[in-house]
Amino acid sequence: MIIIDGKNNAGKRISISIDELIYQLYCIESNGEKIARNEIRNFMEKRDSSTSRDVRSMILMEVIKPKLKKQYLEQTLITHEKKK
Repeated sequence: MIIIDGKNNAGKRISISIDELIYQLYCIESNGEKIARNEIRNFMEKRDSSTSRDVRSMILMEVIKPKLKKQYLEQTLITHEKKK
């Protein structure tokens, strides 16, 4: 597991953990570890509370194939609409 420390938008210090494989894929997508860590920290700072799950979801949406991402989002929307 990779641990990343940062702050949320209220300035509270938080730490998240990310599976190493997911993190490595994101580093490749982001053109380097330094850029990837900065992007993750920026994501954490934009939220009231960032959880490891939030960050993993954000990373996966960045690295998966666009077609797969579209299908997932459509399914999620359909499932969400059915629950209403």
